[in-house]
Amino acid sequence: APGGVSVGHVRITAGTLGSRAIGLTAPWNNRHLVLSNNHVLANSNDARVNDSIVQPGPADGGSSPGDQIAVLARWVPINFGGAANSVDAAFGWAWHERIRGEQYYMSGGSDAFYRTGTVPLAATLGMTVGKSGRTTGLTQGRVTQIGVSVNVNYGAGRVALFRNQIAIQSVNSSPFSAGGDSGSLIWQWATGVRPVGLLFAGGGGVTFANPIGQVLSALDIRLLP
Repeated sequence: APGGVSVGHVRITAGTLGSRAIGLTAPWNNRHLVLSNNHVLANSNDARVNDSIVQPGPADGGSSPGDQIAVLARWVPINFGGAANSVDAAFGWAWHERIRGEQYYMSGGSDAFYRTGTVPLAATLGMTVGKSGRTTGLTQGRVTQIGVSVNVNYGAGRVALFRNQIAIQSVNSSPFSAGGDSGSLIWQWATGVRPVGLLFAGGGGVTFANPIGQVLSALDIRLLP
């Protein structure tokens, strides 16, 4: 499984596999990990360590154990009801032979792959960015705001406030993201393809992303090529 494809906890619908990663401290510093959102891999806090993560996600036909690629390992809890959040992020501990470092997209009806960088880059206004996602595939956007505060509806009356987020809009008439693209790794559309954010929400033509540096720090990981 590469980045950019359908993935999910066994009790969700489907999100996107963001990237391969590795921990900075034991025991995760010698484990292959998959990065995505809490609401994709950890069912918005309603999960347990070692729960099954499947590829594709359940909405796309994935089931456990046949499609299992990882087990849930760590997530940053989402605060509902007032306290501000900085990231919607989680990682699973993967079988190394079941994941790969590239990002996936469709090119002329054929499977295609590319690699992103591993050194985080802070978003700046007007920066051109890209992502590969489960629903809308490879898209291009532009950073329109930084340091954004946004309330995100997780359903069942649960709303979470996020601060210091990145807002992105498409550069053309096609959407930058849609439902199911949550968890996509967002990167600078330039030489080096450096990681910028982790897609976690959207609406009204605007996509919201956690700054990737905050994600990596919160989970104590680094990205793998």
